[in-house]
Amino acid sequence: MKLILYPQRRDDELSLSLNGERLTISGDVLDLSTIPDGATVPMEAIDNPFICGPIERIDGELHVSLLLPRATPFGVFDEEGTMRQPFEVTVTQDGEISLPVEPKADQEEEANAD
Repeated sequence: MKLILYPQRRDDELSLSLNGERLTISGDVLDLSTIPDGATVPMEAIDNPFICGPIERIDGELHVSLLLPRATPFGVFDEEGTMRQPFEVTVTQDGEISLPVEPKADQEEEANAD
């Protein structure tokens, strides 16, 4: 499953976990197993405040677009310190899904300087 995370300044919290093709988004369980390959489910058909785009199954892999709440208006930084927006996470195992942490103060300053 590929998660496409769009950072957004918000005060709520996002928690994610996966069990097969059941994605739990902050306590709300979405069973995605019924989405056939090549299908697209519009975001309006899903009652969840974190879903921000269609859910698609492309070549057998689910693609889910989610808002990623941030305390600051900055994006997500990869291991090299480069800001990524959106930020993609590929999930291959069941269980709790780790989300990117907030940027460090020095990364925020660098982003402001650009």
